[in-house]
Amino acid sequence: MQITYKKILIEKINYYIVLLLAFWLPLYKPAIPYIIAALLVSWILEGGFKQKFSNVKWNKNLIIFILFYLIHLIGLLYSKNFNSGLFDVQLKLSLIIFPVFFVTSNNLIRNNWKKILISFIIGCLISSLICLSNAFYKSIFIHNNSIIFEPVINGYNNFCFILMSIFHNPTYYSMYLVFSIIIIISYFINKKIRPEKKYQYFLIFVFCVLIIMIYLSSSRAGIINAFIVLFSSLIIYLIRYKNYLKSILLFICIVLFANYSIINNSRLKFLPNKIVNNTNIIINEIKSKPDKDINIAIVDSINNANFPNIKISNKKKDVRLLIWDVSVNLIKNNFFTGVGTGDVKDELILMYQNYEVGLAEKNDLNCHNQYLETFVRLGVIGFILLLLILILPFIRAIKEKNYINLFFLIIISIHFIFESMLNTLAGVVFFSFFYSLLILLPQQNKLK
Repeated sequence: MQITYKKILIEKINYYIVLLLAFWLPLYKPAIPYIIAALLVSWILEGGFKQKFSNVKWNKNLIIFILFYLIHLIGLLYSKNFNSGLFDVQLKLSLIIFPVFFVTSNNLIRNNWKKILISFIIGCLISSLICLSNAFYKSIFIHNNSIIFEPVINGYNNFCFILMSIFHNPTYYSMYLVFSIIIIISYFINKKIRPEKKYQYFLIFVFCVLIIMIYLSSSRAGIINAFIVLFSSLIIYLIRYKNYLKSILLFICIVLFANYSIINNSRLKFLPNKIVNNTNIIINEIKSKPDKDINIAIVDSINNANFPNIKISNKKKDVRLLIWDVSVNLIKNNFFTGVGTGDVKDELILMYQNYEVGLAEKNDLNCHNQYLETFVRLGVIGFILLLLILILPFIRAIKEKNYINLFFLIIISIHFIFESMLNTLAGVVFFSFFYSLLILLPQQNKLK
């Protein structure tokens, strides 16, 4: 009886840690490794490894996912910069931890996986409200006994891009928000799991907050993903329910939102007009900011605005496009094996010097494209494994008409184009956690 009680207690602790991780992911990033460590400890204390692994269904998705991590270990063996490679495989540990954890998870987690998704939505809502509150707090001043609202300070808008998204890089944060929207929409598309009226109103409120935050985050990848999800969801809704009046109204709302976002894209208006006439301020900002994401964001804005007085090497191209050119040339020279797990940065810096991409060299920028990053690092085999990780469950999601899995893979695939997601904690944990939960976890009654 005591052993049974202890086992049940540990299973509950295991489950609550998973809920905490899903909730905390959009919030304070430095705490994530400690929560993962606690999850690993609770999994070990749960015991029963023989039974756990005997029940594992070794499907193609699981095997390919594990092989993808193992090939990083192999790439470490022929890396010149062993320390950099060791750091990379440690950063990517979640690629092996979460698949193993979820395929061997207890019934409490398997039966309540939808609550894990809800926990993530609540985390996104709270983080969004905190971001909005912070922006309002920084924009309100008291002068001569009068309250002044001034969101633009020193040329930067507190409700825009990096200053708005205080927990994560806007690209990653917008990805979290879009995924939360996918989960919310899935509850309305599927009649079987549609919540009660009072919960529907709450989800609609959350949906509106998240849409606003996606716009304010000004991430191009996030906005593109949001449009794809909204238009596709509208088509699915129309096909399933044939409610033409409601579909037309929703279509008009989406078009208006799309039009407003394109015309007023804050990435294209990241700097106000007074900064345009004072290019020295922009250059000083680039030099003074140690954050690589801030640097490339500022330069992207400069390139997009096409300011004639700013001279940056290779300004004729977007910085990302220059980095991609460099990456493609590295791939050509190391097609089969890649440069190795630990040598990507060193090889990129050498190429940046040859191509005179000064900003990329100074800030040690990665490929800013996961497909290219993997190809450069691991060669054609690593690239093929990455594609299979995305393509195989994508085909299955289409066959099963699994809405949530389908659009999860779509937003991941799109963000992989804009960022080397698996090089960052925010990216690799999000990807491996929800990929394992949605695709690798044995579960019933999936959201469709």
